[in-house]
Amino acid sequence: MLPSELLIARTMQGRVRPVFVKPTPELRSLAEGIMGAFSAGIGRRRAEVAGKVREFELGSFDFRLVRGLQAILERRCTYAAASGADHAAIRRSAFTMSSGCVTDGGARGRILEAVGREHGIGPDRVEPLLWGDLDDEKVLASFTPMAVDDLLASYNLSLAQTLLFRSSSLEFGVSGMWKELFRRIKRLGLMYSVSPSGASYVVTVEGPASMIRLTERYGTSLSKLLPLITSAGGWWVRAQIVSRRFGNSRLLTFEMRSEDGVLLPAAPQRAEEYDSSTEESFARRFNSLGSQWRLLREPDPIPVGTAVMIPDFAFELGGGRSRVYFEIVGFWTPEYLERKVEKLQRLRGWDGEMLIAASSDLGPAERLPGKVIPFEKEVPLKPIIDHLEERKRRIVARESAAISPAVLPLRGDVVSLGEMAKSMGVLPESLAEAMREKSPPGYSVEGDLAVSSKKLGQIDRALSGVRSLDDAAKILQGEGIGDPYPVLRMLGYRVVMKGLDMRGASIERTEWRPA
Repeated sequence: MLPSELLIARTMQGRVRPVFVKPTPELRSLAEGIMGAFSAGIGRRRAEVAGKVREFELGSFDFRLVRGLQAILERRCTYAAASGADHAAIRRSAFTMSSGCVTDGGARGRILEAVGREHGIGPDRVEPLLWGDLDDEKVLASFTPMAVDDLLASYNLSLAQTLLFRSSSLEFGVSGMWKELFRRIKRLGLMYSVSPSGASYVVTVEGPASMIRLTERYGTSLSKLLPLITSAGGWWVRAQIVSRRFGNSRLLTFEMRSEDGVLLPAAPQRAEEYDSSTEESFARRFNSLGSQWRLLREPDPIPVGTAVMIPDFAFELGGGRSRVYFEIVGFWTPEYLERKVEKLQRLRGWDGEMLIAASSDLGPAERLPGKVIPFEKEVPLKPIIDHLEERKRRIVARESAAISPAVLPLRGDVVSLGEMAKSMGVLPESLAEAMREKSPPGYSVEGDLAVSSKKLGQIDRALSGVRSLDDAAKILQGEGIGDPYPVLRMLGYRVVMKGLDMRGASIERTEWRPA
C-alpha cells in the first residue's frame, strides 16, 4: 500500500480505477533508473539518495509515480547511523553546555571541543554526529534489487490496495484457493458474509470506511487480502469506494478481474500448513497407507448460513465422484470448542457426509452430527479406513448393478478395465465386479484385464512347456501384457516360489481352463 497522496486514479460516471502501469520501454527505463539510484547510493546519506531519485520527477512522468516506485523500493533498504556513536548523548551534552542558545561563534567552537573531549572524539566530528541518527542523515547500508517487471507489478498492486483502504465493502470471487482465502480472512480479523454463486461463492467483506473505529488498522488488514485474491485463478473484485471532496461524500465503484491483464505480482509458493501436530500426524500416517482414497487438506468450503466451514480434510475417491469430509476436534480452549461444536451442529440436515474425530476431553459425542470417532492422543486409522471401505463397497455395488457387460463396447484383444472405467465414469472395481458376475461374450476377466478368447488361446499355446515365471512374463510382454498374474490365473496357472528370489519362481498348472 502507498501513502494516500501518491494514489493516481481516474473517476468517470460513478466508477474509479487506478492508473495501472504497463511494462513499456519507457516505464522499464524509469524503474531501472530509480533502482540504479538506490544501488549507487550504498554508503550515502538517505537524503542524498532521495535527492537522486527526485531528479526523475523532472521528466515527463507524474511525480506520484516516481515517489510510488521509490516507496516500494524503500522497503528493500536497510539504513544505519553513520557511526556507532551515541548521537542522543552527544546532543544532550551540547545542549547542556550551551544552556540551549549560543550566539557567539567562539563560544560555539569551545562547546564543540568540550563535547568532543567528553566523548573522546575530535571537535570536527562532533557537529556531524549531532544529527547522525535522524532518518535523513542515516546511511544506506544495503539494498536488495528486484526485477523491473516485478517492481511495476508491485506498484500496480499497491495502487489497488491504496484505493481499497477507502472502501465501504469489497466483493470477490475466485475459481479456487478458497481454503487459503478463508484462512487469511480469519487471521486478518475481517468481517465477511458468503452467498452461493453457481458452483462457487461470492464473498462480501466489510470495508474500513464502514467501521466506526480502528479504520486504519482494519483497512491495512483488508489490503493484505488482495494479493491472495489476485494470485488465485479466475478472480474478480468489486468494491464501493468512499470519495470525499469539498466536504461531500459519494460512493464510487471499483472493479477489476483477472481477464483485464493488469501486471500484478506472481502467486507466491505456498507450503502445506497444519493447525496442529495432531492433524499433521494423521495426514502423514494416512498417506503412508497408499489408499485409493485421496486425502485433501482443507477442501472447498461448506456454506453454513452466511459463513462457511472449511473441514480439516476430505477423502476423495474416483476423481471427485465421491467425497467424505473429515474434521478433527481436539481439545484447545473452551471457547474454541464451543465455536467448533456450534458450527458443526449447523450442518445437521446437510446432504454431505462428515466424519468427526473428537477428543475424549470434549464430552458427550451426541453434541456432534455425523459419525464420531473418539481419540485420546492420536486419531486412529482403522475405524476411518473401515468406514471408507464400506462406503466404497456401496458405491461398487450401485455402479456394478447399473452396468450390463453384454452391451459393453470392448475393443481389442487386451482391454484395460481401469482406462475403460475412467471413460465410463465408474470405479474400476465396479466394472470388474459387473464383468465377473457376467463376463462379456468372447472375453475372460481377471483383475484389471479383459482378454479375448482368441488371445488367450494364443498365449496358452505359447506357454506350453514353459516352467519359468521369468520366461512366461517375457512371452506375455510380447503380447502387450505387462502384469502376467491375471492372465496366468485365467489359464489356471499358479506361481511356485523357491525362497525370496523371484528369479527362481516357476509356474504350474493346477486346473484346466479352456481358453
